[in-house]
Amino acid sequence: SLSPPAMLLTMLKAGVTQLKSVSPREVASAVQGIYENDPDLLASATTWLVAGFILYAVGVFIFLFSEINAVLITRDSDFRTSLIKGGYAERIDSPELEKQEKRELRKMEPRPYLSVFGVVILFFAMACLLYPLCELMEAIGLPGAPCLLIVTAGAAFFAICNACFYLFLIWSCTRFVASLIFLLIAVSGSILLPAGNPILVMFWILISFGSWYMYFFYAPSLYDEGERPWWLQDIGKHSLMENNAQIDAEVGKFSKALRTGGEALAEDINESIEAARKKAEQMAEAARKQAEEAAEYAKKQAEAAAEAAKKQAEAAAEAAKKQAEAAAAAAQPKAEEKKPEEAKTTKMGVI
Repeated sequence: SLSPPAMLLTMLKAGVTQLKSVSPREVASAVQGIYENDPDLLASATTWLVAGFILYAVGVFIFLFSEINAVLITRDSDFRTSLIKGGYAERIDSPELEKQEKRELRKMEPRPYLSVFGVVILFFAMACLLYPLCELMEAIGLPGAPCLLIVTAGAAFFAICNACFYLFLIWSCTRFVASLIFLLIAVSGSILLPAGNPILVMFWILISFGSWYMYFFYAPSLYDEGERPWWLQDIGKHSLMENNAQIDAEVGKFSKALRTGGEALAEDINESIEAARKKAEQMAEAARKQAEEAAEYAKKQAEAAAEAAKKQAEAAAEAAKKQAEAAAAAAQPKAEEKKPEEAKTTKMGVI
């Protein structure tokens, strides 16, 4: 009989090659057998699942807290606006109204940070919940790299769709038409994304981000603040520039200081590079001069040595010549003395 990993792999291959679905009960039984045979894999999957559920709860809490607070502030602002339009503006003290609006703006300041932070936590939560599938694929012998890519993309799309669905639920009581845009994004993503078809994914991106930009950014730019149609609604103040001009000014100052610091750092780096280049040129020039001086010194030493060797050779030749002349001069009297003796010997021999 086949082992549970081999059994599951065989069923998956059969389902792909034969283009028919595999029995979910058989797959569940094979997966159960894999986890029973590998307790470490089961412990790892349990850890990832628990971490994912905890992160999901934290992310949902932060996101709901931020958006519900924004809804309550927006409803208060709508109520004041309705009072003003109804002719009750004289009952509202202007200084108190300004103070109330400033308090509401301060309450809305954390919204963009908390909402985005909540969506990021939802992304990591879904990644933790899906990661055990990659470990399971590695356990049955399938490559895990494509699974990591699928988990990352799937977690990102899930976080966006889930956040949009929560936005629809929260804002439907105050901004119903605007909330329908978020419902469109969430429902279309839930239908098109699980297929995994790149064309459908691109189609969903076009639908979701296109509708979001057209409704919340492009369409409002075509109308003045008081002339917008009833169906063109906002979802409260959500940008840093709208929430607090002082923070925006501080951010601008920080950006300017950061840009100035970057320019100063670039100038320092350029000056350091220029100084290093000049120093390298000076060192190269000094090395060249030292090499030339060494070559000139070596040339002079070689010429001096050649001249000394020449003189020594000439002196040796002169000394050898003198010795030869002296030897020749010393040998000449002896030859002259031998000649009379040889003559006498010849005469005696004749007699």
